Amino acid sequence: MAAGTVGVSVLLISAGALTGTGHLQLVEMATAAVVGAPMGDILAFLLARRLHPWLARPGRRGAVLARAQALVARRGASGVFLSRWLITPLGPASNYVAGAAGLSLPRFMAASVPGKAIWVAVHFTFGHRGGVAAFAEPKRRHRRRWPWLRRLVSVFGRCSSGGNSAAVPY
Repeated sequence: MAAGTVGVSVLLISAGALTGTGHLQLVEMATAAVVGAPMGDILAFLLARRLHPWLARPGRRGAVLARAQALVARRGASGVFLSRWLITPLGPASNYVAGAAGLSLPRFMAASVPGKAIWVAVHFTFGHRGGVAAFAEPKRRHRRRWPWLRRLVSVFGRCSSGGNSAAVPY
């Protein structure tokens, strides 16, 4: 589960860097990320809601679900909110736990959407600022300071443009 979170984090930072270099539009990319990020969480939540009867059967699964329900009763929406941006590796699992434990959808969304917005903003801003710093031309010191980032973006730009080196300024 954490591998999916790390992959999306890398994609957000990369998209932010490309908006900083001018290759992507900042407003459109940020809007798409903020709108699209909670959708996967909501689908996982609804899937777990649907599987609740199967998960609640007596036995080991039922005992685990009972502990999860107790945790959601104690922490509820605050646990979902914090797992979105502060304790990110727990995010995917908390979708299923909250759904199977019976947290209401409006309460889940009220915690998940703002948490995801913070998560997207942090990763996207980090990438955007790095992209701006890497390609800032007015000060010569930026070229010496970020040469590895300029080369990395140039290589990826050439790969995506079919080898046309004029597509990405270096």
